[in-house]
Formats: sequence, C-alpha cells, structure tokens
Amino acid sequence: MAYSYDVLDKLETFSNDDIIQFYHNAYETQCMSLGHYKGQMNEGAKDRYAEELKKRGITKIPDKEGVFNGDGTY
Repeated sequence: MAYSYDVLDKLETFSNDDIIQFYHNAYETQCMSLGHYKGQMNEGAKDRYAEELKKRGITKIPDKEGVFNGDGTY
C-alpha cells in the first residue's frame, strides 16, 4: 500500500489515473474517518493531488469510487 506520506514527495512518478484514484481514496477516507487528525491529513493529501492534476491540465477530476484507507491515504 502506498501511503500519502510516501507518495506526495514523488507525485511526478505516478500516472494521471493513479493520482485520480489517490484523490478519491483520500476523499473517501477524509469523509469517513472518525479522527480529526486523520481527516485533516487526508484533506491535505486530496488538495495536493488536485494541485498536481491541475498542473497536468486536468481541472475536472473524473468521478471514480474511492477506497477507505486505500492507496494514497494517510
């Protein structure tokens, strides 16, 4: 499993599809986590994924199902 703290420093090595999945996983985990810290860390990761996608020219992130505690989450 790739955690956000392992992924965020090397986003350029991941495909657009990977980052889109990380975004949705972080969103799902942010929304469903019970702890405030976990929610905040996933919100930050989600924002970084959105910034990276914007740099790549993707401003409308396609809908996809996120996985709680999936790859790219804190």
